[in-house]
Amino acid sequence: MIKTVVIDDHALVRSGLVRLLRGLPDLDIAAEGATCADALALARQHAPGLMLIDFSLRDGDGVEAAAAIRSAGIETRVILVTMYSEPFVLAAARREPSILAYVLKDDAFEDLAQAVRAVIAGRKFLSPTIAGEVVLATQDSAGGALTPREIEVLSLIARGETGNEIAKRLGLSAKTVEAHRARIRDKLGAASTADLVRYAVRKGLVPP
Repeated sequence: MIKTVVIDDHALVRSGLVRLLRGLPDLDIAAEGATCADALALARQHAPGLMLIDFSLRDGDGVEAAAAIRSAGIETRVILVTMYSEPFVLAAARREPSILAYVLKDDAFEDLAQAVRAVIAGRKFLSPTIAGEVVLATQDSAGGALTPREIEVLSLIARGETGNEIAKRLGLSAKTVEAHRARIRDKLGAASTADLVRYAVRKGLVPP
């Protein structure tokens, strides 16, 4: 049996994922958690062979969690489960070697079993919905690489959400959101919110 840990900060989604996994052979659901801190602690406690981690967590993101687990010397194969299909997020996930599969939540019912089989076999898996999308570079001529969290904040800014709305959605303080906004503007050389929106549209984070 393969020890499996599920990390998602939405209890209903987490229970749905666990229910799907319990229907698959050879998996032992060892634990569940809701944060990056949970992911690292449970990885240390159980040394799971497989982890499902949501991209958007209250204290960080799934890519950061996977990287922290790998840096701690814990070998586990990660399936990133997310609602985000933006190229920047996919590119960030593909740069983390422990993430072998990227599954959209909308496609989880159809794709999760295939993803688990692929990952257990040491292969990579990408939801067919986004398999044909071009992965864009995260470098901009005006600045350095955006982190996955900065990409997430930028996409929400471009969708017209206020700082307070973004803070509530991501479980952050308004001050932290503003700090992210400032770093994004510095990296991109953006003078205004309109510049950020134009950049997000150009890079495919939001529709034009």
